[in-house]
Amino acid sequence: MKILRYRGPASRDRRLAEAWEALLEGAADALHFHPEPAGGEPEILFPGAFNPLHEGHLRMAALARRRRGAEPHFELSVANVDKATIGREEAFARLAQFAATHSVVVTRAPTFLEKSRLFPGATFVVGIDTVVRIGETRYYPSEAACREALAAITDAGNRFLVFGRRAGADRFLTLGDVALPPVLARLCEEVPEAEFRMDVSSTALREAHRQIE
Repeated sequence: MKILRYRGPASRDRRLAEAWEALLEGAADALHFHPEPAGGEPEILFPGAFNPLHEGHLRMAALARRRRGAEPHFELSVANVDKATIGREEAFARLAQFAATHSVVVTRAPTFLEKSRLFPGATFVVGIDTVVRIGETRYYPSEAACREALAAITDAGNRFLVFGRRAGADRFLTLGDVALPPVLARLCEEVPEAEFRMDVSSTALREAHRQIE
């Protein structure tokens, strides 16, 4: 595993262009950008598209920091199971949102099994909809592949810090509302609604922006 590490925010210079090519060609598994001073291995990883980054994401990261006593590292995967691959210019734009204040990792790891291999032992910050997908067999070649992936994540020592979210007009989904495979449920810790609820989403923000335009 090879992780290229940089101090300071990502910028559109030659250094980042070369690192980007290394990531796409498989010569690097991840690019890790730290604010000053440079940080260490991620104990908390917050994967997402961050399109755009919003206050809900920042509050989730702050709560994760308070619960775990470690600095969260945001993770942007250029490959995604449900979405199109992110190109270099779009990735640069999303990275710019983090400025010099947050640590961010860029990977080619669309699944949590792949993220687990890159960052064993890390706690993943996820929404309830994401953790449900992790346990759904339709995202795997077979039921056996799903079981094997969950077993591998368990063996790697990863866990999930799960945040609820609004579903429809008047419902807020929590772990108690969904059925997860027992092996996955045992890896999950819930942040209760009383501690965190923000009914904002990147999708809604993008739609509002398009309407303004």
